[in-house]
Amino acid sequence: QPNPERDALQNAIDDNEPAGQIKDLLAKYQASQKAKQTKLIAAQADLRKVLTVPQEASATLAGLLD
Repeated sequence: QPNPERDALQNAIDDNEPAGQIKDLLAKYQASQKAKQTKLIAAQADLRKVLTVPQEASATLAGLLD
């Protein structure tokens, strides 16, 4: 999936932008990653609600659940 925050940060690093700009872009990237992680945790919790124990174990082994 495209990640505009990651791309902007990488471009700033590649273009040797000032540290202040990179720091701002890094904060935006970290915030976007945290938001995605929060959504993932919620989705995994919802999935666990509908799985049987063997299904949950299989999903964990497959890397779908933590």
